[in-house]
Amino acid sequence: MKRKSVQFLLTLTLVIFSVTVAGGGNNDHPRPFKGNMSGEAVFDFSSDACLPVTNAPWQTVSNLSGNLTHMGRSEYFSTHCSTLDGTSLVNGVATLVAANGDEIWLTYTAELISPLLPPPVVLVYLVENVVVGGTGRFEDASGEIASLAYVTIEAFTDPSSPLDFDFAGTIIY
Repeated sequence: MKRKSVQFLLTLTLVIFSVTVAGGGNNDHPRPFKGNMSGEAVFDFSSDACLPVTNAPWQTVSNLSGNLTHMGRSEYFSTHCSTLDGTSLVNGVATLVAANGDEIWLTYTAELISPLLPPPVVLVYLVENVVVGGTGRFEDASGEIASLAYVTIEAFTDPSSPLDFDFAGTIIY
C-alpha cells in the first residue's frame, strides 16, 4: 500500500509541477517541494467551531515535525473540520514553520482514500494544500502541495492519534 502511495504521489508531483510551470504566474521561480513529518492529531471536543460547518462536535488539531525542502527541520500546525463519517476534511488551515522561523500558510481539504474499518486501522487521506502566503522569504508565496496523511486510529475512545505526512508539490516564491 505504501509503495503504491509513494508512486501515486510522485506522479501527482510531476503533474502539479508541469501545470505550475506552464501556468507561469507573477513569480518565475516555481520550486519542487517535498518532505515528510510525524506527530499527532487530537480531536478537540471543547471547540464548537465545526458545528456550523459539518455538524461535528469536535475540531481536529494537528502538530507535526520533520524535514521539508527549502525549510529544513520544520514544524506543522493545523486545524480542520471533518464530516461526521470521517471521509472528508474541510476548512483546513495550516502553518509550516521553517527552521529559521519563516512560515508558509496553507488552506486544505482532504478525502479518505482507504477503507474505513474499525480500529486499529490506518486511515489514508489525500490532502490538497494550497499555499496562500507566508512570512520572510515565503511572503506572497503560492503553489499547490499534495500530501498523503496516515492517521493511525488505535481506538475510537482515544482523542489523539499518531499522524504521518508525505508532502510533494510546487511552491512559488
